[in-house]
Amino acid sequence: MICINCGRLLNDKICDYCGTDYRTDKEKKKVECDHIYNAVLYEDDFRNCCAYLVFKCDRCGEETKMRITERLRRILKGGYL
Repeated sequence: MICINCGRLLNDKICDYCGTDYRTDKEKKKVECDHIYNAVLYEDDFRNCCAYLVFKCDRCGEETKMRITERLRRILKGGYL
């Protein structure tokens, strides 16, 4: 789709260049999720030698990854400080 105002291609329903909004009224009023996390997973990344905590939202299912330090990883695994 091409923006009516600036003539550039649209990646989404809002033009990245001029800000023209092509969403319907229903889409504009849609409330975004406030992310109530119900699960926290631990994930090792051996390829990059790091670890992540993965938080999963109960409402929308979105996952947020947070890279953690080696010290926090040992604490979470029940090791020493």
